[in-house]
Amino acid sequence: MATFPRELKVSKTDAFEIDVSTWLSTESIISLGVVDDAGLTTVVGTEINGSLLSVLLTGLTVGNAGIHFTYSTATRSDCYKVTVVVTADC
Repeated sequence: MATFPRELKVSKTDAFEIDVSTWLSTESIISLGVVDDAGLTTVVGTEINGSLLSVLLTGLTVGNAGIHFTYSTATRSDCYKVTVVVTADC
């Protein structure tokens, strides 16, 4: 599983994104869901911008949060998991 290069601090909110252009081809994404499998963050919002899928997260607890993106076009669907490292606020 990939890890975002930027960390998220507890009680702070930040945006993270993945690029699915290779998978997407010529179709458009019509739905996006994002969850944190471990509950270390809160999903504040999501956005679809072409092949860029963004999530706004707030850090809750220190640890490695497994962020699970699920997305689909009119004809197919896929998912991607990525880790966000949640650190203590300074």
